[in-house]
Amino acid sequence: MVSAPILVRIFDLRGWTLARSAVATIGYFWMAWIFLATVAFLVSDCLFVASAGIDFFLKTDLRLYCSSPGILFGVVAGGRLLLEIGRASCRERV
Repeated sequence: MVSAPILVRIFDLRGWTLARSAVATIGYFWMAWIFLATVAFLVSDCLFVASAGIDFFLKTDLRLYCSSPGILFGVVAGGRLLLEIGRASCRERV
């Protein structure tokens, strides 16, 4: 992953277009996959923390009402949307 940009540059300077294209394709796809997986795991952790916060403040357990992570995401995202709508309406009054 780290050597892909360096190898691409070296192969480009030497004129090895086939090797450059192969290394670039494999290396950059690998880096993209690592980046997307990291972002997905971070989003998942943020949703877990948000659901734990909701459980703490409302004294409830969202897992009883949400059978799948997709539904849990919808509950957390919907709650966030309602909070933003409430904040926007409070700003309009001022």
